[in-house]
Amino acid sequence: PPFQVDLRYAPLQRLTRFRFHLAHNLAREKSYFLSFLFLTFSSFGQVQPFGDPFGATSSAVLSELTTEDLAQQSLEELATYLQAQGHGHFAEPAALAETLQRAARDAYRLDQVLAEPLRIVLSTTMANIRSLTQQLKTLDKTIAVELQAIPQTLGSVPGLGPVWTAGLIAELGEIQRFADDDAIAQFAGLTWPAHESGQFQAADTHLSQRGNRYLRYYLCEAANAVRMHDAEYAAYYARKYQEVRKHQHRRALVLTARKLVRLVVRLLTTHERYRPPRRPPAT
Repeated sequence: PPFQVDLRYAPLQRLTRFRFHLAHNLAREKSYFLSFLFLTFSSFGQVQPFGDPFGATSSAVLSELTTEDLAQQSLEELATYLQAQGHGHFAEPAALAETLQRAARDAYRLDQVLAEPLRIVLSTTMANIRSLTQQLKTLDKTIAVELQAIPQTLGSVPGLGPVWTAGLIAELGEIQRFADDDAIAQFAGLTWPAHESGQFQAADTHLSQRGNRYLRYYLCEAANAVRMHDAEYAAYYARKYQEVRKHQHRRALVLTARKLVRLVVRLLTTHERYRPPRRPPAT
């Protein structure tokens, strides 16, 4: 089928495609930030004191304090600062402060001539990340509202929230225009070269670059969300992950997305709500 979607889905498609580009810009800014963070605070990524380096407390620490500030500040003051930034959510702020300070003292010391420009780069990039994150949140709310006008049952799948559902519907349009789930896989580019028999036999084989990149993105993101909420998809992903030694997540995720295609076709064709497979009774 052609890449164009029925005009009824055009407004939703514009929103979801814009979100695709916005999300990629955010990912690029985060990668850019982490590369410069390594220069200024080399040990931060190793200890991962906050788990998510872009969380509220982590962002505040990296934006407001230098490694010298962290290294010289008293543990009591640092623990108080962290607890205030985390709104009291840290169970052991003193231990967190000690970990952070140790990482700051172990970090490679930059020349002062380089330190200030890098601090400005990090601060500016973090501001971009915050702005893009807020734009995504606002856009996601708009997408959710737009989706409400389209009757569908994909949202009944665990983990398949309004954004991923909207992305799939916007790119697929009327499901009847596809002959079967293989046609959708081809349309999305969830295929490998013919000499690999479509089974990703070689660990370094690349996906076909043909197809609808937007649909491919939303199918993979949807599959990643579903496998975190549904036992069947979690088991399938884990099984595919263990089959190879290289590119495990990427391969397992694409194959899980390929499995999800069959479910998407069934739900959009029958208009039924998702029902998890029945588990055999325990013996």
